[in-house]
Formats: sequence, structure tokens, C-alpha cells
Amino acid sequence: MNFFAKKHLSWPATQLVLFLYSLLFLGLSYLLPGVVISVVLIFVYYLTILIVLKIDDLSDYRVLWPGFFVIYSTFYPLQVIVTGFGYSKFENNQELLKDSVNYAFIGLITFIVIVNFLIEMQKNKAYSNLLVKSNCSFYLSEKLLLLIVVPIIVYVLVSILGSGATRKLDIDNVSNTVGYFAAIVVIGLFTLKIGRIKVPFFCNGTSLCFLLLFTIYMLVTGERAIFIRGVLVGLIFFCNSNNLVRWQMVICILIATVVVVPFLQSFKSVLLSGTLNLQQISIELILSNEFISASRNFYSVLLYGVNHSYAFLYNDIIRAVVPKFLIPSLDIASTGLWFHLVYRVEHRFHGTSGWGFGIIAHGYLIDGIFGIILVMSIMAVIVTIIYNNRGRSEYFYLFHISTLLTSIYCIRADMANFLSQVFKIGGMMVLLLMITHKLLLRPTPTITRNII
Repeated sequence: MNFFAKKHLSWPATQLVLFLYSLLFLGLSYLLPGVVISVVLIFVYYLTILIVLKIDDLSDYRVLWPGFFVIYSTFYPLQVIVTGFGYSKFENNQELLKDSVNYAFIGLITFIVIVNFLIEMQKNKAYSNLLVKSNCSFYLSEKLLLLIVVPIIVYVLVSILGSGATRKLDIDNVSNTVGYFAAIVVIGLFTLKIGRIKVPFFCNGTSLCFLLLFTIYMLVTGERAIFIRGVLVGLIFFCNSNNLVRWQMVICILIATVVVVPFLQSFKSVLLSGTLNLQQISIELILSNEFISASRNFYSVLLYGVNHSYAFLYNDIIRAVVPKFLIPSLDIASTGLWFHLVYRVEHRFHGTSGWGFGIIAHGYLIDGIFGIILVMSIMAVIVTIIYNNRGRSEYFYLFHISTLLTSIYCIRADMANFLSQVFKIGGMMVLLLMITHKLLLRPTPTITRNII
């Protein structure tokens, strides 16, 4: 039951309550001194929203997504608070650290208020959360696709192993692109599989083979995202099917992710390097993994400053919508690429490691606080429209799950990445599955009668 949808309050009034409640926390974060207060308040805000909304769908954008957003937005300030140090080339400015959390807070509130408004508005038209359970776990078209894409992945992995590459950065772009899209297709097939079977995914041999493939893919290419996507898909269906979506379960999933992700760092491309450097799990290790990237990158933008421009939005939309092969002369870089090739070089904190970027940092580059609100509003509207239509068919639901996983990843990316991966990568994957199914669908025989 939605706390903000009590029968004695009208629907507009419930949205107003949520908005005012959010403003209260944001106001406290701005008024009370110290970055620690802001970090605590954003965590408490998320936890209270999670508890009072009592949502029973793990794929709802008011459940897991805000949790990952809070983690990405606070881990660099937490690293500085807990360990006493941050990135060596950045000065420790407590005021800017607090600003980075408060700006992220604005983005989070914008996202939650809009998502809640759009979901509750369509509540009477809600569709089923789950795919239809059946005895047919794969259609003929899906079996044929599986027979095509799995050998492609195997070929790519063997080619990478035989190329002499010793780390992820040494893998050529063609192998990366082909292998990644093939792996995304397999993720889609895996989603359909566990959505149809009547037993938990970890009790099904085929599903376990999928997870083994994702693991091997990570060990060779270093792409942890594929493995993590597979695990999250399994958890979403398992928790939803068994009515396990409680705030305690959500927090446990987030804590487990925070602990496991740095542990997986040791397994990135281990089959290429031939070395396994397991590190002891510690607070320093947990606060030194990829979850610090978005907040660290945003802090760097606040620290060194930037000239705001809507070109950062226009360029990303063009970069995401227009395929590069159609306009080979198109020389427009995404905001994330600009950050790596221009901004980091100009301020002398560039290097070979991938830093990602950050959706909040991207919004700030566009137009400060208003840019943050704009970017988060665009993202919220897109993902909620897809979510509200998730039950129209299996393929709509698959598109929703793909979008959810992409949107979590893009918290540390930019709008070009978000639009491209949602519509070009995820959309192409879903269309491929849908079109091949329609082409091989056996027509229902018609019965004709002779009229005398």
C-alpha cells in the first residue's frame, strides 16, 4: 500500500505531501552544517521513502534505483569522511563536498517526485509485473537466436584470449562492441527464460548455464556489468515471484552489492592477465571502488569549475540519436568523452583508468541546479513511460527490465549513454527478439465451412 495514497487524501494532495516531505529533508540538508549531516539525511530520506511507500515490485523506479543513486552520490564524500583522504590530486574542500551531496539530493527528489506522480496517475491502468509462467521457456525463434549469439560470444572470447591482450584496455573495439551486444541479447533471453519458468532461477540448470556464461565473459573481458545485470535480473524475478519485496530485503541487496562489487574487481580480465589479486574486504576497499566515480567526478567539476552550456545536452542527444556511420564527418563527442579527453587533461588529473562520468555532473554542466532538474526530469519521464507500459507484452516487460538496468549503470554516465543504451542497444535487442519471433510464429489454422 502506498502511504502517500491514503483514501482520505485526494490524489493531488498525496503528491503534495510527498513534495513537501522531500523539501523538508532538502531544507534540513542545506541549513544544517557539515557534509556528514547531508550524507545522513539523503540516506534517511531514501530509507523512509522506501518504508512508507511499501512497493511490492523490485523493478519499480522508487525502490532499487534511488538506492543505487544514493550510493553513487555519496561514496566519494564518505571516502573522505571515513578514511580522511580522497583522490590525491583534489584538495579537500568540505563545503564543495556538501554541495555535491545537496545537488545530488535535488536530483533524487526531482526523480522520485516525477516518477511517483506518473506511476500513481496510471495506477488504475497498471499491468502485471511478471511475465506469464508457462511450460514453454523458449520459443523456436529464441532457441535459434541462442544458437547464433552464444557461438559469437565464444568466438569473441577465444579471439580476445588469443590476441595477446593482457588487460581490458587492450581489447579492440570491434570485439568489445560485437561481444557486448551479443551478451546483451543473451541477457534478454535469460530474462524471458526466468520470467516463464515456475521454479527459482537458481534451481534451473539452463539459467545457471547463463550465469556461468556471464561469469566467463567477465573473467575474459573485464565487463562486470554483464554479470551484475544477470544477477540483478534473477533477484528481481525471484523477489517479485515470492513476495519478498520488503525494505529490509532491498537494503540487504544494496549492501551485498556494495561489498561484492569491489571483490569482483580482482576477477576483471583474470583470464587475460593470468593473475588473481584477491584483496581483503575492508572499509577502505569498499569506499575505493567504482561507486565513488559519479560523486568524485561531480566534485572535480565543482572544484575546478566549468562554463555552463546547453550544448552539453544538445550534443549528447545528437550523439545518441544519430548513428555515426550515417554521418562519418560528425565530430561530436558525448559529455563523458569530453570530460576524459578535454576536462581531465586541462586540469591534469587524466590517466588510463576509466572514470565514467555522472548524470548529476552532466546536468550541472548544462545549467547548474536547473540543468540537474532538467536532466533528471527527462530521465524520470522516459523510464516511467516504459515502466507503465511494461505489461502490454513480454517484450514490453523485457524492454522495461533492460531500461532499468541501463538507468542504474548510467547514474555514472551521461545522457548520450542513457539514450543510446536504452533505445539503440536495449531497443535493438528487444526488436530482434520480437521480430524473429513474429517471423517464425506458426499461423493459427483457419476452419472453413462449405455453405450449401
